Amino acid sequence: MIEPRLASDIHVKAIRRIAEAQGNFASVLYRGDPVSGSILIAARKRSDIPVIYERFGAMDGNSKWQESGPKDSRSEQDVTDWLKKRRARDPDIWAIELDIASDEQLADFIAG
Repeated sequence: MIEPRLASDIHVKAIRRIAEAQGNFASVLYRGDPVSGSILIAARKRSDIPVIYERFGAMDGNSKWQESGPKDSRSEQDVTDWLKKRRARDPDIWAIELDIASDEQLADFIAG
């Protein structure tokens, strides 16, 4: 069974509100298709180089956030370049930047 999904724009708004309610920073980098656009999260722990997460379907029909993006990125520019290339291939994606205070808060986002 496939899990029902929120429209992408509603999901992005929820991510932003949760982050901001916890005292973190959230910004939409790219706006995609409001209903079915994939969502990427560029998550950083207080100014570190961001790590990209994307939701992928699992065998049980649910979906989970998994690390995506450039492997072994050493700079912010690597991440920016990767996002631009991904956006060029799929203009419907959303990209959100999260600046999170702690590993625990980031884990909560990725687990949810």
